[in-house]
Amino acid sequence: MRVFYAWRFLGMRTFDKPAIDVPSQIELLKQRGLLIQDEARAQCFLQSVSFFRLSPYMRPFQQSGDVDHRFRDGTGFRQLTRLYDFDRRLRLLSMDAIERVEIATRSMISNHMGPNYGSHWYTDIGMFQQAFDHQRLLATLQSKQCAAIRDYERECLRIDRLQAESGRKAHLKRQRAKESYARHYPTTYDQPPLMPGWAMLEELTLGDLSHSKRWVFLKTGTRTLSGILYALNRGIASGRLLQSL
Repeated sequence: MRVFYAWRFLGMRTFDKPAIDVPSQIELLKQRGLLIQDEARAQCFLQSVSFFRLSPYMRPFQQSGDVDHRFRDGTGFRQLTRLYDFDRRLRLLSMDAIERVEIATRSMISNHMGPNYGSHWYTDIGMFQQAFDHQRLLATLQSKQCAAIRDYERECLRIDRLQAESGRKAHLKRQRAKESYARHYPTTYDQPPLMPGWAMLEELTLGDLSHSKRWVFLKTGTRTLSGILYALNRGIASGRLLQSL
């Protein structure tokens, strides 16, 4: 509340900007000094990419401190779209690289920990650093399995209401149970109560796996961490993880 009242003294006012259609957006840009050679193409672009989304890419080309947001002389619409396209492509490349590193990290942890410490190695608190919230990890996974079971039970009820033979209903239920491992494991196995480590590493997000002050959650004493990081660094350095970049 203190922050809210502080903002009240910073010249706040009632919002009164009208919503305008694409042709009006084109006219507004022209009034601000933007050069638009092909208005039909510009309209097509703004129908696919909203004016609001494009706004941040306008700022580098606008006159500094101008309350009317006028563009610098000679600025064309094509410059805005090129900057937008560059940013879009850069984000796609970055996300592709991040995804490859993330998948490789999960795989390297799984390939080392499973064979060396068993299928359910992550249930042993001794495998983790002291700062890691081990109980939260287990609770998150348990919650995910329970939510998957609840969804499955609701689907089974819908299947039971179908006008179909019992064999067909049973087949549909088996198919639904296989749609995710969070469903499959608790409907197939009763011990141990949680899924194996290789499935856990794929089902949980990196955020779920990093409930600690440091992202490094495994104990270095297990000789796991150094080996995983070494293999990961070699994969990145050699380009094997980023072959498409």
